[in-house]
Amino acid sequence: MKNKFGNNIKLVKIELTSYEIRRQLLADKKLIINYISYDIDQYLAPINVLICSKCCGLGHFRKQCVELTETCRTCSGKFTDLKDHRCTASPKCKHCNGDYTSNSMKCPVVKSFRADLTRKILSNSNSINQPLLPTVSTKSNNGFHFNPPNFPALNKGWSQSDSPMMSKLNDLLTGLANVNTTLSKLYETNTKFEKFMADKNIHDIELSKEVESLKLHNTKLEEDMRELNSKTDQHADLLKQVNQFFKRLLLPAMDGILKVCGDSSKDNNGRKLRR
Repeated sequence: MKNKFGNNIKLVKIELTSYEIRRQLLADKKLIINYISYDIDQYLAPINVLICSKCCGLGHFRKQCVELTETCRTCSGKFTDLKDHRCTASPKCKHCNGDYTSNSMKCPVVKSFRADLTRKILSNSNSINQPLLPTVSTKSNNGFHFNPPNFPALNKGWSQSDSPMMSKLNDLLTGLANVNTTLSKLYETNTKFEKFMADKNIHDIELSKEVESLKLHNTKLEEDMRELNSKTDQHADLLKQVNQFFKRLLLPAMDGILKVCGDSSKDNNGRKLRR
């Protein structure tokens, strides 16, 4: 068996509702499943820190609270009657002023308190008549009452059976895990390819729109060029007409004027006059 990180699982927690079955399993120290024997060790249940619902203090119930005012677990403000308080402020821990509620397990004060309780229970786990601590929640959701002597610390060592069947099962589980990993990679690759194809189709549609826009622009540009060529031809015809006008009218007139000027600059004998 493997966990979500792909690491081998060496321990499995079994929750029992029958005290007799639990006692018998602990006495046998073995559990046989499909002709395979598994070792059994006792497990120390996690500790739940009691947080007062009235003052948000640690280690006592609301009935045991001696505070006169009530504390809002969100903003840590104190009020005579908390029912009249409608909190809209940002979370602020009463114990450490952190940005979370006063009953949050993120609080370092709560974590330190819980660690101290855990160390006390671990140090006294071998005591048979160990009383329940008043600051420890001893009742779980299913109604089971926690008794520290019944849950000593687990042994650090763990021995795995070296039987051929276990080896084959381990190889089979390892192979299945590898297949699962390969399928996950294939699924991820296929997802990325599908996303790439979807993005490509969107890009192709946008490219087609741009091509159509360029075609329309090119058509308009061709029409403008034809109109420009037509105007250029008209301008050339106009220049040609002006040239012909100069040749036919202005040039002969200029020749006559020059001839008159030349005749007026001579005397009766045909000699040029000096100024």
